[in-house]
Amino acid sequence: MSLKKVNSQELEKAVEYAAATGKTMYIEGFAGTGKSTTIHEAAKKLGMEVIDIRVSTLDIGDLVMRMPNADKTAMMELINQDLVRDKPTIYLFDEFLHGTKNIQKMCYQIFLDRKMGTYRLPKGSAIFALANPQDEVDSDGLDRPMWDRMDMKVYLEFDLKKWEKWAYEHDVRAEVISFVDMFADKVINTDVDGMPLTPRTWERVSKALDDNVYQQMLPSETGLMFKSYLDKITAFKDVDKYLDGKEKLDDKLDIQFAFIAAMTNKITKNPKDATVLKWYDGKVKGMREEVKVFGNVSVLNRHKQLVSKGETRKYFSEVDKEIQKQLMVVWKDLGYLMDDKM
Repeated sequence: MSLKKVNSQELEKAVEYAAATGKTMYIEGFAGTGKSTTIHEAAKKLGMEVIDIRVSTLDIGDLVMRMPNADKTAMMELINQDLVRDKPTIYLFDEFLHGTKNIQKMCYQIFLDRKMGTYRLPKGSAIFALANPQDEVDSDGLDRPMWDRMDMKVYLEFDLKKWEKWAYEHDVRAEVISFVDMFADKVINTDVDGMPLTPRTWERVSKALDDNVYQQMLPSETGLMFKSYLDKITAFKDVDKYLDGKEKLDDKLDIQFAFIAAMTNKITKNPKDATVLKWYDGKVKGMREEVKVFGNVSVLNRHKQLVSKGETRKYFSEVDKEIQKQLMVVWKDLGYLMDDKM
């Protein structure tokens, strides 16, 4: 049984259709590819609420609990009231293949009957089941009855730029993001020496960087490549001399990507200094165009993510007035307008 492969734009149309018409849809794809985000955006557009149900942590009884009544003469059902609605709703069953077979069987009954015990889902409600690729969760995928119950079944193809946006929002380190961008065809969604390299692999590597155990998570060849790349980033002890145009950047691609990572790390450590402005001044000599494009995305996403963790007004009150004015101009030019919500 094969899934129809779709890109991000095709998924958006399919999800909007499924949500608007109350379908049951299965979406498989790597973490960070935008599966759940696409559903939430469609829900917002349609004015529908999304109820997230994480199948991997579900126990029998979390949705519907059956227990004897007070005098033990009959069984009664207690419906989880967090799931009860009186208008069309989107029920999102995430990490579906992580659930046990018993939990999946319980979900199958919900998908089939549109009921949780005696509670019937509001007419027009849509159901989405999301999963990571089968080989990543050690699963055989959907069994035949579940497969037949799904109105739509798709596989979301990996979109590097979407993953990078997700990675910045989830604190994946700049070293990892820039390395994956540069060597995408060799280090992501592929197998090296029998070890799969997936977006989740690199998320784990990012978390292990400070403990210096990342090489145990990677194939030998990839681990050596990544270590060599980290050494190049460390060599950039002074990024300002390049940002100020005092020295020309080496033309080698890996050196230029390492520079972007080093600069992004500097911003991460101190988002209130002038590094962002220096980058947008465009004084860096010898920068390749494709690296400059990546640099713009990297700097903006990391800075935006750092600032959005706090209050915008508080951030601006602590930034030098001149930098404050220039930042406003830069962000406005980029279509990124500051407000209290970020």
